[in-house]
Amino acid sequence: MDDSAPKLDHLSQRFLCELERIMSRESFRTEFTDRLIVTIPARDPEVGDITVWLDGDEVTVGIGQLHHSHFEVCAQPEATLDAREQEAARSATSFISDILDERVHFQVQFENGRCRGSSSWYPEHSERLRTLSGVDEVREYVWSHRVG
Repeated sequence: MDDSAPKLDHLSQRFLCELERIMSRESFRTEFTDRLIVTIPARDPEVGDITVWLDGDEVTVGIGQLHHSHFEVCAQPEATLDAREQEAARSATSFISDILDERVHFQVQFENGRCRGSSSWYPEHSERLRTLSGVDEVREYVWSHRVG
């Protein structure tokens, strides 16, 4: 038994299991600092890597420097902790699958070169975030490239 290998919490174990359902283990990297970090390499350097941080009570999915989304265990409606962890892992993985399939769009709004806000949305289900006051540049992306 290798005592140097990190012991993953239940949420991290569930997330890795769900992720391996949608992509091969060779398609992403894992590292363990004080938490599990999963990286899916970028298809486009401007968009950046998908980075997933597992903090024990939530899964955070980041897309380069553009945007990030939280999938909190406590926000899940299921009755038990096990079921809430499973649903958080499943929801985060579903979101990643949709990003990889380019179903999710990202918008980043800038004012004088500084990011003012970002959002993600599914064009077939909703409209993009309205432009904030003072914003002088809006960029839109999908996983593989900039679209606007």
